[in-house]
Amino acid sequence: MVATAAHAYRVPDALDDVEAAPLFCPGVTAYNAVSKAAPRPGSTLAVFGVGGVGHMVVQFAVLAGAEVYAVARSAEHLDLADELGARPVDASHGGPAAALATVGGVDAAIVFAPWTRPYARPSPRSSPAAPWYSGCTRTSASCPSTPRSVWWAR
Repeated sequence: MVATAAHAYRVPDALDDVEAAPLFCPGVTAYNAVSKAAPRPGSTLAVFGVGGVGHMVVQFAVLAGAEVYAVARSAEHLDLADELGARPVDASHGGPAAALATVGGVDAAIVFAPWTRPYARPSPRSSPAAPWYSGCTRTSASCPSTPRSVWWAR
């Protein structure tokens, strides 16, 4: 395989290929979203969807020191979010906006969850236009055909 050196990384011999695999496509996707949100100690971040990419977003954001709220609908994903250090927010019985409003809103949100209608935006703590970052696009296989990549600026 031929690759541009700036985009290639040597996988340490001590790291098994199966363990390293998630760090590539889903890992890079998650890391990119988290780096755009720029979480830091004391900031709050909502992660919508705790699946294949979302669970990696949770881990990167927790490592950055943010208080992470993981919004999901399944008990399995909510349990995983809790194990990874996020505060689970159950969206199975209504919109998560009300649940996030009870904690004072969030500084940013990253969306990797498919949905059939847009969630109401949670009220931000510090700005009426807290940024949301999404990995879903119209061409993404995991998302419905309606466009909803959202990138709000502060």
